[in-house]
Amino acid sequence: MQEAQYDQIFKEIYDDAACVPLYYCEKIFAINSHVKGFEFGASEYDPVKWGRLWISN
Repeated sequence: MQEAQYDQIFKEIYDDAACVPLYYCEKIFAINSHVKGFEFGASEYDPVKWGRLWISN
């Protein structure tokens, strides 16, 4: 086989490849150093203890 044929085969494999996630994250939280009091809640329905959050200067 010639290099062009290999390139075509790998291109088809790449184009047709399926992605199967191993883990699906329901929620993502990002905070910075100004956010204080961040605490996870007890369940997915109450993911963060919102009343404890505050922002520092």
